[in-house]
Amino acid sequence: MPGTLHETLRRLGRLLAGRLLPGLLLAALAPWPGPQAFAQESLVIAEIDAAPAMEDFVGMAPATALARSMSKVENFIQREPDDGEAASQRTEVYLGYDRSELHVMFLAFDSEPERIRANLSSRENIDGDDSVEITIDTFNDQRAAFTFRATPLGIQWDARWTEGSSRRGGFDTTLEAVWDSEGQLTGQGYMVRMAIPLRSLRFPDSREQLWRVQFARIIPRLGEQSFWPRYTIDIEGRLNQTALLSGIRDVSPGNNYQIVPFLFVREVDALDRRLPGGPGFRATSEQDIGVDAKFVFNDSMVLDLTLNPDFSQVESDQPQVTVNERFEVQFPERRPFFVENADFFATDSTLIFTRRIVDPEGGLRFTGRSGNFGFGGILINDAAPGQNRSEADPLNGEKANIAIMRGFVDVGEQDRYGFLLSERRLAEGYNRVASLDGRIKLTENWISQVQLVGSETAPYTAGGPNYSGVQRNIQLNHVGRNWNTHTHFIEASPGFRTDLGFMFRFFRPDTSGWHQRITYTHFPGDVALNSVSTTWFAVYLEDWQGTKIFHQNGPTLTLATDTTSLSLGWTGYNEILRPGDYPGVMVTQNHDYDDWRIELSNNSLNTLEFSLTYRGGSALNLVPGPAALPHVADQSRISLDALWRPMDRLRISNTYLRTEVQNSAGTHIFRNEIIRTNWNYQFTREWSLRFITQYEETEGGPLTRLEDERNLNFDVLLRYVINPWSAFHLGYNSNSSNFEIVDFEGEREVVNTTGLRRDGSQLFVKFSYLLQR
Repeated sequence: MPGTLHETLRRLGRLLAGRLLPGLLLAALAPWPGPQAFAQESLVIAEIDAAPAMEDFVGMAPATALARSMSKVENFIQREPDDGEAASQRTEVYLGYDRSELHVMFLAFDSEPERIRANLSSRENIDGDDSVEITIDTFNDQRAAFTFRATPLGIQWDARWTEGSSRRGGFDTTLEAVWDSEGQLTGQGYMVRMAIPLRSLRFPDSREQLWRVQFARIIPRLGEQSFWPRYTIDIEGRLNQTALLSGIRDVSPGNNYQIVPFLFVREVDALDRRLPGGPGFRATSEQDIGVDAKFVFNDSMVLDLTLNPDFSQVESDQPQVTVNERFEVQFPERRPFFVENADFFATDSTLIFTRRIVDPEGGLRFTGRSGNFGFGGILINDAAPGQNRSEADPLNGEKANIAIMRGFVDVGEQDRYGFLLSERRLAEGYNRVASLDGRIKLTENWISQVQLVGSETAPYTAGGPNYSGVQRNIQLNHVGRNWNTHTHFIEASPGFRTDLGFMFRFFRPDTSGWHQRITYTHFPGDVALNSVSTTWFAVYLEDWQGTKIFHQNGPTLTLATDTTSLSLGWTGYNEILRPGDYPGVMVTQNHDYDDWRIELSNNSLNTLEFSLTYRGGSALNLVPGPAALPHVADQSRISLDALWRPMDRLRISNTYLRTEVQNSAGTHIFRNEIIRTNWNYQFTREWSLRFITQYEETEGGPLTRLEDERNLNFDVLLRYVINPWSAFHLGYNSNSSNFEIVDFEGEREVVNTTGLRRDGSQLFVKFSYLLQR
């Protein structure tokens, strides 16, 4: 098995010469400049004696000595839609701090105040509303930052921003900080007050702080995002374009703690297919009491402990199509224990996907920063692998023990080098993974990322095979005003395994290849059309022996205005199925197919925004009938998302997904539909009532192994939320499917029918409360 650096270079060289070279020649049109002259803005923050209030800013102006003593920021610059132009609406920001809080007051003036979008919604459900935000890089490392955003009514949204390449950059909204906000609409626009406790932040243990800061304003009806200081599309990165913030002295979050006890009680009545004597309904009661605790010391070190952790997930996952998908679909992590510094454990190859840890009994996590170094560790167990197994199964009752260690060092302006180690031990076996990774900022526009991973796997039960393998992950990206490129080489040997990770399509074992995206964007100027983008995307994959297994190639054209985006695209595919890729495939199969797509999104109206995608053409049918093999068939897909706000307290989010596959003669093979509607009525900022209905139907037939299935789910939830950790939930869930319990030769069996019948329901209460010092 090839495993040397020489072999990697040989493979990479062959791909470069034979297939990557045309794309890289196009990418070379984007120049490789040296460091650009970038005007570094700075701001000195004022120390204030008291917390400011709305009353200190009468008539959208500082009206008291306290307000006038705060540091002032103005002259915002657009990033979208007209990068570099002055903001269309005036914004003033007043900033100050005391020994316990950071205080921010936004004055958002608007020439059309009646068109400001402001709705009363639950925390973080602020899509489509006007908003203002502050981003704070408390370590001045230009790698990660806290972002706090609020609407004209003071509804909160917060996240951690991480600089990154490819998939790993951007906002992580799992941050759940405790802070205060207040909003007020006026005849001249709106005002927002924020008070961010220092104990909600992490920063160096030093007498005088040097942070970075950025302010932003978002106006959806204009498609406008403006910033101070300027945040331009001409340069790669966000935090390297922030302003230096000085003046904060003698502050500390101190050695504080947060303890969140919780109570979860539910009554369940559900179909149990494993009952003695055959399937039937079983009513159960469940009571859980547990505690999550967080201890902060030395300002930037965090220890999290959990006993009988609160891993009940109140928020449901968004629907995704899983029918006729060859590879696993990823759902995001939402559970509280993993959210603190979650980006510490993130690498471009997803080696830690915490939803693999299903049912832990307890855990410990430590994360922190010291100078240029960051470190983190997780110790936790998981009872799920040993559950729902027969008595004869050697894994029955077994629990997995999991250990993760992460460390990194920041070098220069925005380079970072790190390592990650993980072990999942279960019964007699284990899966161990070791990784080295680096993010290298080459110039203001070019960045590179390199990751080398090795794995070793021993079987969890006696007699299974041992595996060892490697994965190599190299990418080169250019970010700029007109040219943007992403070139990515990835390979993984057949024995590579990561039981705690998530293997995307291009990252799977026994695969070596590349994918490349090149985009050229033209900004017409002085017309309603903001931009015209042309994108070319290509993928080439081969197996470890050098045989091609997949290729796709195609262009996309995108037209964008302030509130509307229209995309047209075509993609051709060549996919090879080898013996072992699919049951029954005895000889290599070569399949060619293609599709075209049109995507339209619009948010012109205050009360309605939507996105619609239609995809037609052909696809590889992976669910053929009995004794049949995969084959190319005609396929159409529709995806529609619509957000309707008929009143400022009611938010209705709807999703419709439809996939239909036919053979070349037009004969039906299968159809899958998902319809979901989510209604949320907000009585106050704390009280809300949510109702979700989701219906999924699969219509099979003689040309597919899929059976006719129907599923209907109702979900009602009453919530009282003081902050992310202090909340009361009362909910009811009911699920129905097309089944019937019948007696067959003296035994009960579950069979599919045409009608719907309830197969489960639950009533639950969840209460948690934050205790902190």
